[in-house]
Amino acid sequence: GVFSQRPKWMPDSAPWKYKETLSLGTTSLTKNEVQAVLREMKSDWKNNTYDLTARNCNHFSDAFAKSMGCTVKVPAWLNRAARVGNAIRS
Repeated sequence: GVFSQRPKWMPDSAPWKYKETLSLGTTSLTKNEVQAVLREMKSDWKNNTYDLTARNCNHFSDAFAKSMGCTVKVPAWLNRAARVGNAIRS
């Protein structure tokens, strides 16, 4: 599901580690509009719809960036492993 977390911070028990920050440019949305986008997306990105290769946090980041009209796209390499895994699984 969608939840907030301090940037660059991971709990000690997390199975993942922070690697790097990727700039997605800018958006013309206000803070309130960004929060509205998040509220809308939260209802569609529930934890029971998570799938490592087809619907993961990187897929969410890409959809979120598009919804905000960011000036930079999420790099293709970000979800490369998921695409390969999904192709093998199919």
